[in-house]
Amino acid sequence: MPRPRLPPAQERFERLIEQWCVQCLGEGPDFGQLTSEVAGGFARTRGTRGIKQSFSEIRQWMTWWETTDRRESPSTAVSVEAYLRYLEASGRVPCSRRKAIDFVFRFLAALGWTDRGAASVLRCSARRHAVLKREAARRSARAVPVGWTEIQSCLDVVDAKNDREVQAAAAMLILYDSMAREDALFGLRDGPNWRLSPPTVADLRFQPNGGGRLRLRAPTSFASYFEAALSPLTMTWLGRAVRPSRDADGALFLSPLGLPWSMERWRLTATELLRRAQIADRIVTGRSIRVGKVLDLAASGLSVEEIQRAGFWAITRPVERILALSGSNSDARPMTGDLFANVD
Repeated sequence: MPRPRLPPAQERFERLIEQWCVQCLGEGPDFGQLTSEVAGGFARTRGTRGIKQSFSEIRQWMTWWETTDRRESPSTAVSVEAYLRYLEASGRVPCSRRKAIDFVFRFLAALGWTDRGAASVLRCSARRHAVLKREAARRSARAVPVGWTEIQSCLDVVDAKNDREVQAAAAMLILYDSMAREDALFGLRDGPNWRLSPPTVADLRFQPNGGGRLRLRAPTSFASYFEAALSPLTMTWLGRAVRPSRDADGALFLSPLGLPWSMERWRLTATELLRRAQIADRIVTGRSIRVGKVLDLAASGLSVEEIQRAGFWAITRPVERILALSGSNSDARPMTGDLFANVD
């Protein structure tokens, strides 16, 4: 018997909007028309990608309200303020929290603001998060580049018998090869739940030429994957980091306790390698490696458009900004080879 076909994204989104309108408004004489207008307005202005983002935001809002067993309507100022506190404590970055706030604001505005106090609460929070977002953007733009020269310096000082350091080096090489974001490699948690699961051993494929492929989330789309091409050098380090006896469904990188390795632990270990290599004032993050790779690609002669496609940016402005803020360009090129050839 064939599997039933899922309804289109817009239809599923409208059903979810209808469920949430019941909680916010209750059923009234004009309920059906209002629901259709709200869902249709979101669909027309957001497009397919915007609908997916809105779908995710409303599901999170609904889940929070249902699990906290609140008595008041989700559209009241008290409930909205409590939800904003939850977002603050969830660990989401300011940019992500601002998206959630914008969605709640647009949704309640479409319903006609059943509680005007909620509008004031959201406006104050939006202004504060706009400041945080600008500060985060300035810090991100000033990220210290960690390119091939810095990574090679790290590889030279890795203790090949230290599993933690070998994993950190392998992760650096994957991020450099793929230009992926950190959460694509280490996952992203929302409290106890995974918003984005880390790749598993089964997502890694070895190729006859010594290279490999790793299935990762695309950096600019929360709902799509891409096959990252990994160099033979990266696969060499991964061969040491991932034991052959490992469970294929387990996370690619594990802590000593057998749990998925956290992004924070990787940053600490990789930064320690850079300090041991006597590279001052370098803090390793996924952003730093992406910036370093951009500079290396620019130095190798790639155009801004080619770098944009390699990094999965939708526009060229981020690449142009990185190049404009950079004080120097690296002429280093990626190298290959088996650094473990002489290791017992």
